[in-house]
Amino acid sequence: MIVELNSVACVFDTTTKTIYAKYQMGGYDKTSGVQLDKLTEQFVNQMSMDDIVKINESIPAFNYDGTIYNDLLNFKSITSKL
Repeated sequence: MIVELNSVACVFDTTTKTIYAKYQMGGYDKTSGVQLDKLTEQFVNQMSMDDIVKINESIPAFNYDGTIYNDLLNFKSITSKL
């Protein structure tokens, strides 16, 4: 499933856990994908809380592999307090 992330002009593929740049006229760039666990801190901090919640809700709990980016809401909360 593809989830739109409006705050960063991207989409999130829930199957592959990859974020892709979104085209202005629709669609997305399938060559620009970045895996969820490879996102930079700067990129995550630019995301709205709504988009972070969308990602967190779209990843089944049984897929949790222990990386900090699987819980982006927790990650953003920690970095915003630093």
